[in-house]
Parts: sequence; structure tokens; C-alpha cells
Amino acid sequence: MKLENSPSTDRHRQLMDTNDSLPEKSAATVAFEQDLNALLLEAFANGAAVEGEWKINLPVEAAPDWTIQITKRRSEKHSVDDLEFIEE
Repeated sequence: MKLENSPSTDRHRQLMDTNDSLPEKSAATVAFEQDLNALLLEAFANGAAVEGEWKINLPVEAAPDWTIQITKRRSEKHSVDDLEFIEE
């Protein structure tokens, strides 16, 4: 996986370099979730096949490798019961 230089990438590098205090982990987790949400939304909007499994091997020796599984699920905000059908 190649990391490009971007404000998001720079922020992640800074967070990875900080010590392991709880408030910084919390901020890092919130930032990760926001970035992941934006990435999925953009990819889905562009027609990418986001459902699947990816094995990510990072080029940083001290960082672990990851397996990422993305599955589609029904939105918790909307259910079939909430839909209004137009009768013809």
C-alpha cells in the first residue's frame, strides 16, 4: 500500500508518532472513522466495488499488516417498513 502525501496522511503520521495516551488514541480513532467513512462514500459514489476482502501489507516494518473485510448491510436508519410506495 502506497501512502500519498496529503493532509490526511500527514495527520496519520503525526498521530502514529505520538505517545500512547488515551486522549490521543481517541482522537486518532475518531479521525480514522471519519476518513474511512469518507473513503467508502466516495468509492461507492464513483461505482467502485467496495464489498470484499483486502490484504494490506504496509511498507513500515514496525506497523502490522492488515486484512480488511467490507460487507454490505442494510442501513440502520432506513428499513423496508419506512419506505413509501407510490401506487399506480
